[in-house]
Amino acid sequence: MKNKLKEILIKLKDYKLVLFFLLVIGGAFYWYELRPIFIKKQCSWFTYTTQTPSIPAFNGVTKEEAVKKFEKIQRDYKNLCGNNFNKLSDGLCAYMEIDSHSSVEQLQESPRPAIPAGPVEKVIRNASKIEYDSCLRHKGI
Repeated sequence: MKNKLKEILIKLKDYKLVLFFLLVIGGAFYWYELRPIFIKKQCSWFTYTTQTPSIPAFNGVTKEEAVKKFEKIQRDYKNLCGNNFNKLSDGLCAYMEIDSHSSVEQLQESPRPAIPAGPVEKVIRNASKIEYDSCLRHKGI
C-alpha cells in the first residue's frame, strides 16, 4: 500500500510540472494573442445613443401679452440706449434696436401641444483613427 501511494505521488508531481507549463503557455497565449484581438475588435467601432429631446407645451401669447412685451422692449431700449452709447451697451443696443422693430403681430404666438421625446436610438459607426488609437491606449495595448 505504501508503494502504491509513492507511485501515485510521483505521477502527481510529474503532472504538476506539466500542468504548470500548460498554464504558463496558456496564459502567455491569452495575453499576447487573444487579448489584443478582442481589444482591437472592441476599439474598431464607436457606439453611442441619441434621443430627440422633448419640447414642453406652450400656452401661447395673447394680444394683450404681446402688447405688454412690445411696450417693455421699447421702454428698455429707451432707458438703456436713449442718448448714452458706451462700449458695453453698443452690442446690446443694436440687438434691442432690431428687437424693437418687431411688431405686436410677430410677438403673438399660438399655443402648441407638448412634443414627447423621441425614441432612443443606438448608433454604431466605424471609429476614427484618433478614437481607435485612444481606445487602444486606454485598454493597454
